[in-house]
Amino acid sequence: MGFLDSYEGEETVDVGNGYWIKVKKCLTRAEYQKVQDLLGGGRQTVNISGSRLASLDVGASQVEMLVQSVTDWNLDDADGTKWPLEPEKAKRGNISRLPAPVFLTVYKVCDELNGPREGKEAAQFPDEDLGGAEDGDRGSAGADPVPE
Repeated sequence: MGFLDSYEGEETVDVGNGYWIKVKKCLTRAEYQKVQDLLGGGRQTVNISGSRLASLDVGASQVEMLVQSVTDWNLDDADGTKWPLEPEKAKRGNISRLPAPVFLTVYKVCDELNGPREGKEAAQFPDEDLGGAEDGDRGSAGADPVPE
């Protein structure tokens, strides 16, 4: 099993009445950056008086999270026509059509999937002393106690 295997795949979100939306288990850094760019992207503008200004669009970042995450769905119109996912403009339009509770449910799943991993999914480090140099110095993490 390779490193990326645990991050690949899809999750299915049940949105009621037999409908579902599939989302990526994890966005790539490039995909997630598109979401972050709408939240200031880590950049700040400083005006002349020294106050910090940032342009944040939380709603647009939530939409972008779904645009980047949604891979499939069985959503349809009353006549049975499936909502298209392509081209991207159609996908964005259909995401905007989602009822707020459905949108927020799917967003919450995507946000949790792309948050820090916890428990068994978190990065596991050996219990050995950490630190040290290539010359064998164990570093402060493996230092012997200071004699009295």
